[in-house]
Amino acid sequence: MAYDFKNPKTPSFRCETLDHMPTGTKTRPGVTERAIASILNAARERQGITQAELGAAVGISQSQASRALAGLNPMTMSEMLGMCGALGLVASEVLEQAEREAD
Repeated sequence: MAYDFKNPKTPSFRCETLDHMPTGTKTRPGVTERAIASILNAARERQGITQAELGAAVGISQSQASRALAGLNPMTMSEMLGMCGALGLVASEVLEQAEREAD
């Protein structure tokens, strides 16, 4: 399906739309995000907290927590803040450490 747009102040243009959403377009965590995951996972292990317990504290499943802590899936800001809180960490300090490690 195509749409023609006309605006008296600009030239008209044609916009093609997709009939479907592309598959396999998952976002992968960047270097800093993976460093955050590593820091959080190390703190979790030091404190003897299971992935299931940490996931429950944040409101996600054990498998979601596992993939986030392994740096395979990106964490939302609320998940990261929730994990920091559950682990007694200051989120800004975790971010600063992750940025240093990512350099």
